[in-house]
Amino acid sequence: MALLGSALFLVLVGSSVSGTSGLKINAGSGQNVTLPCRDPNSNRILFLEWTKPNLKWPEVLYSCNNDGVPGDQDEYFKNRVFLKNSQMKDGDLSVVLKNVTVNETGIYECNVTYENDPQRESKLISTISLVVFPPDLNITAETGDDVTLRCEDTNVNKVSVLNWTRTDQQGNGEYVSFRMITPNDRNGQPESFLNRVSLNNSQMKDRDLSVVLKNVTINDTGIYMCRVKRQKGSKRKRSADQPPLSIISLSVSPPGEEGEQGGLSYDRLGLIALLGLLLTVLVLAPVVVWICKKRSGSNQSSGGSNNQENPDRDPLI
Repeated sequence: MALLGSALFLVLVGSSVSGTSGLKINAGSGQNVTLPCRDPNSNRILFLEWTKPNLKWPEVLYSCNNDGVPGDQDEYFKNRVFLKNSQMKDGDLSVVLKNVTVNETGIYECNVTYENDPQRESKLISTISLVVFPPDLNITAETGDDVTLRCEDTNVNKVSVLNWTRTDQQGNGEYVSFRMITPNDRNGQPESFLNRVSLNNSQMKDRDLSVVLKNVTINDTGIYMCRVKRQKGSKRKRSADQPPLSIISLSVSPPGEEGEQGGLSYDRLGLIALLGLLLTVLVLAPVVVWICKKRSGSNQSSGGSNNQENPDRDPLI
């Protein structure tokens, strides 16, 4: 997982005529991401608009006029996007997107309208490809436990297919749960997961796409990934796979693996033994002290009696 964690935060830089167009940025959930854009003719810009192209119409991340006065902005991005350089000095039209989530994966475009353009046409200056990866989650469990594999999606109503896969076996991944288009379709699901996996929330309310894996065993140790495919148009065509919403590393301890013996771990047995030893010392210490004092008193009494019986005896003899 360390290698995976490192890969999640790599930033791959592309090149183009503008210096930023075609840039690909990889980021982890929760990060603040700078979407770069530069235009040497920024002093002639009448209007700046950052958008995310969508199926129907572009979502507006940020927009402003040449005085920096904000324009339209989609509710989803409010209080989360701002100019990196509020004065747009040196042609810097970059914006910062705060606290990104996997739902922000997509293409972003920087568009400007120039003052000297009589048609007032918006021109594309920069195109950025952003991929946001979910945080890694590590779960430890014991054999026989029921484990919840967490996954959330803010656009759960647009999900047409949910795939929970295990990705650490033979490179291709195995279906763990069902596909939402046909919930009873177990095609591709390994026998070992049958009747052991269910949705944590059968109605998927509150963005919950988590599943519960019952009665886990050592063989369930592995890496699990939650992915969705979203509705595309009225015909519910499936779009390309989105980045994973959740990546979970599950480690299941077999009996005896972590010092289990008779239902108690070695750590617990060691603690019990230590407490027993301390209790024994506390109980025996007063007894030992009492015995020592008693013996000392007896010796002194015996010595005193001998001196009284022979008062004329030289005490050094």
